[in-house]
Amino acid sequence: MTNKAFGGRRRWVSIYPLAKTIFNIRIGQEQPYKRMHDEKVMGFKISGALNFLCVFYFLTIWAILLLVAQPEALSTYEAAKSSLIYVLTENGSEFFYLSIASMLVCFSCGVFLFLRKYPEQTMYVIGFHALISFYFYDWSLALSIGLPLLFFNKIRVNA
Repeated sequence: MTNKAFGGRRRWVSIYPLAKTIFNIRIGQEQPYKRMHDEKVMGFKISGALNFLCVFYFLTIWAILLLVAQPEALSTYEAAKSSLIYVLTENGSEFFYLSIASMLVCFSCGVFLFLRKYPEQTMYVIGFHALISFYFYDWSLALSIGLPLLFFNKIRVNA
């Protein structure tokens, strides 16, 4: 850069002191490597958080089922217990058993991604779970199950 625009003579001006103060850049230290490491780890953490968010979605479905429509003669605990027994013992209760299984799968995949254990296999499990969920659940719930697949390429490269 030159400072000719400021009316002075033509000379070279270093932008290093300005960049050092603005961006806190230290040449010769390992900050760029730390940033690259953080970008690698961040894909795992975001995918794990999306799995835990999916567990929250299923827990919300169960909370609405068990806690919203309560008879007045029963307490909250008794009404939730009787609703749970009714839902799990009647015909057509496959949805609720599958939602319990989906909560377990999403939680275990989230833990594996946070711990960075078997990341590629975990993503394949998430993809298979998302495909199955398109058949059993609403499309919006199935898409939320498949959201961690957005980070599949980053995780496959950094595995």
